[in-house]
Amino acid sequence: MGDERVAAEPMDRIDLGRVAVGIDMLPCLTRAVFLLHRWDGHSYKEIARRCGISIDEVEHRMATALYMVRRCCDGDRMSLPRLRLALRPWRIVWFAWHRRRRDRRLGF
Repeated sequence: MGDERVAAEPMDRIDLGRVAVGIDMLPCLTRAVFLLHRWDGHSYKEIARRCGISIDEVEHRMATALYMVRRCCDGDRMSLPRLRLALRPWRIVWFAWHRRRRDRRLGF
């Protein structure tokens, strides 16, 4: 009985209405990636194949979705331009790493 109460407490703190609003605010492909992974339980590889994008793009879209949904749950509805601005340092690092990886594959 005590275990059931402890397991139920985290769900009590989550406002499912805010989660739904956060998911609705996502761009279409990002929402699809998020729901395929979190709702249907597909792997990143399967999502990439089904959506016709790379696994790196799936990871990027999942990070964006998690960030936006979390911000919405905290009560801060973030617009997509503000999100891009907030994630800009991480995107710069990611694109530099991706470019170096591509250059290594090409033999540069």
